[in-house]
Amino acid sequence: MSTTSTTIDDTNNKYDRQLRLWGAAGQRRLGETCVLLVGASACGTEAVKNLVLPGVGSVYILDDVIATTADQASNFFVVVNDDNEEQEQQRMQDDTASDAAAAANQDVSMTDSSTHFNSRARIAMQLLQELNPDVCGYYQHVESLDAFDYASLLRSLLQTQQQSMQSLTGATRTNYAIVNSINNLLVIASDLPPSVALSIARACHTVQIPLLSLQSYGLVGVVRLQSPPLALLHGAAANQQQASDLRLTNPFHKMMQLYKNIDWDSLDDYSHQHVPYPLILLHALETWRNNSKTTHESGISSHASSSSLPSTPDEKKDFVEIIKRASRNYDKELNYQQAVQFCHFCYASAATQTELPHEHLQQLLAKLPATNDDAGAAESVNSSSCKLRVIVLALLEFGKLHYNQAPLHGGIPDMASSTSMYVQLQNAYREQAQADLREVRQILQQQQQQQQQQQEQQEGGAAIIVSDGELVAACRNVHTLDLLSPGSIFDEYVSTSIPNSILQGLLEAATDAAEDDERPDQCPLLWYLGVQACRLFHDQVGRYPGTIGLENTNDNDDGSGNDQAYLQDVPLLQECLASMVGRYQLSDNKLVQETLVARSVDYATELTRWANAELHTIASVVGGVASQEAVKLITGQYVPIDDCYVYNGIASVAGVYKF
Repeated sequence: MSTTSTTIDDTNNKYDRQLRLWGAAGQRRLGETCVLLVGASACGTEAVKNLVLPGVGSVYILDDVIATTADQASNFFVVVNDDNEEQEQQRMQDDTASDAAAAANQDVSMTDSSTHFNSRARIAMQLLQELNPDVCGYYQHVESLDAFDYASLLRSLLQTQQQSMQSLTGATRTNYAIVNSINNLLVIASDLPPSVALSIARACHTVQIPLLSLQSYGLVGVVRLQSPPLALLHGAAANQQQASDLRLTNPFHKMMQLYKNIDWDSLDDYSHQHVPYPLILLHALETWRNNSKTTHESGISSHASSSSLPSTPDEKKDFVEIIKRASRNYDKELNYQQAVQFCHFCYASAATQTELPHEHLQQLLAKLPATNDDAGAAESVNSSSCKLRVIVLALLEFGKLHYNQAPLHGGIPDMASSTSMYVQLQNAYREQAQADLREVRQILQQQQQQQQQQQEQQEGGAAIIVSDGELVAACRNVHTLDLLSPGSIFDEYVSTSIPNSILQGLLEAATDAAEDDERPDQCPLLWYLGVQACRLFHDQVGRYPGTIGLENTNDNDDGSGNDQAYLQDVPLLQECLASMVGRYQLSDNKLVQETLVARSVDYATELTRWANAELHTIASVVGGVASQEAVKLITGQYVPIDDCYVYNGIASVAGVYKF
């Protein structure tokens, strides 16, 4: 066996469990992704840990913190061991000259080997690397994250192969794993000061790179997503659609052929017990229609109407009785029991899963940008929103040609059946789905040819490339196609005007919490406003509330003089809290007014008492949620948050809000 095939087999065996979740294509995208972590705090390293384990391509840690023993209390990926310092310094001296040269080329201030050794970035990367040697790790320590040029770093990472990443960025590589090319880039910003977080958000928005901003503040955790528009091709209800898109009300040709080949009267008992339930339902539908036709022609009163499908409750009961009478021993024939269980697919799903959601697709088309007249770059033309637009147009045209029928999903659920019958039925659905897919691809190509002709006349434009995987996902999940447009973090903090839709959504969230929650005073939205007030406090004072005097304490200080020092920050934080409430126009909401503004300063006092402490229990929750959202962004599967997740560790409740 060749070395290449052995490596592939080893990789598939190693990641077998997750391959069942996001498939080979998702694993490939994960292996081609570089994750840039800015700030190696506890929640940041927890998030990266959950990406290193499933095999992300590479990790790049950028940080300006020198680790101390105090960091070990909350961050499991920071271990300060002074006994091994001399040995480690000797090993790293060989890299000092190249690091300094690279830093000079990139205007990055690198420290000496002693400081380099104690950097939190190096320690965290080394420990993370031990979890999965397949992941390529880099770290870079800088004097200050405030003055760093993030846009240049992002562009250099996008424009180069990983083999030359070290020479371009001045980073140090921690291992010699097999290096893949960077096809995807994701940025995670963890527990950064507001000014640094805004700089990264602005750079990511400019370069069009997805960003996950994390914060663990006392007993509250926040995961904020900023991203270019995301086309949601993999719907959350894909498995439900697979079960209900059986086309029983409008069967296709090969399915009818399989049904007509069954001689029901001549089947022995074993074969009768192993006929798949979709074929049983087709047989019952034919019987019901014949009975209905005979009844109306003879003028005999009956529950059955002239409709081709059962519609009234009495008709549905008659339909169930037809299925049971067709069984030879209903208690022992599981396939007929399944036919009764799923008989609603013969009428309830007729207008939901088999028909093309024309109105939904038209609304989605209105949200998508028109053809890009200025698109000279392939990156903008082949953005997810442009791809989704051409896919939607092709699906609408397919619906016109097939009486508003959607492309067949192609999958069938497990059912009681003989192996041969199940395989025949499965092949029939699969072949019809492939035929529908080929037709949609042909329609898409015809539309693109017409668009290219128009663009050639207008002297510009480029072809939009839709991969087979993207088209398959769209055809299988036509009912859940959507466009996700997370808000900009920079706009949230800086913009003077907030869209009315966002303000209305926040007001409804606060109102619903007051009416439905058992503890409305612990609504996560209230604590998010509190964390935002702490950031505003930091902008005004240069530190977080409650941290006064902490920088002067040491291990021998009993803290007797600082027990109540943090209370002097409460009045200013209360003012910041009132400012945030007014910014989001929530002053008139009763819950917000009573808890954050009028009643007392309980929230401001609690937030001040936390003093921006990072608890590992909260950081692990934040990191876990962030890693799940990262996998969604990287693989292009499932539905990411839109766009802010807030976790309240006091009551163990969470909420998602749009900002």
